[in-house]
Amino acid sequence: MKLSAVNLARTLAYIEISDINPKGKLFLPDFIQAMADRYKFQRLPKREEYDKDGLVFEEGKIGNKVIGKLNIYEALIVLETRSNTSDSKQLIEELLLWSAAKFGLDYAPGSIKRFAYVSDVTFYSDVTLLDAACPPLINLANKTSEALTEIWQEPV
Repeated sequence: MKLSAVNLARTLAYIEISDINPKGKLFLPDFIQAMADRYKFQRLPKREEYDKDGLVFEEGKIGNKVIGKLNIYEALIVLETRSNTSDSKQLIEELLLWSAAKFGLDYAPGSIKRFAYVSDVTFYSDVTLLDAACPPLINLANKTSEALTEIWQEPV
């Protein structure tokens, strides 16, 4: 098997924001501006989105690591890259350490006890025995091909 591309490497960090900002001393406009400066985000949260959608940052970079999207909710931080989930996790932890130092938040390494990961990858495989190995998968592939052929009016 050969990895072709990482389309999505999402890490979810389950952490209560109120636990790291217990006295509410973080001023969101200052935080957002500092995030824009540090990570060069091209899309920043808008005031009207704060409560409804959490904080959403898109298309940023620090060093040689590109961040596709960062969402900060009340009890969850979600960071997406196109490299790997280890990078995504490391970026979350570095973000929290930097935020603690810059804004006086109450965060220490290891505070996040639960992570989840989502990866979307494409790959090449030399396996040719899928028919024998996984008939339900082959059946699904055939039905999908038939449906797409009908929709697109071209053989798929």
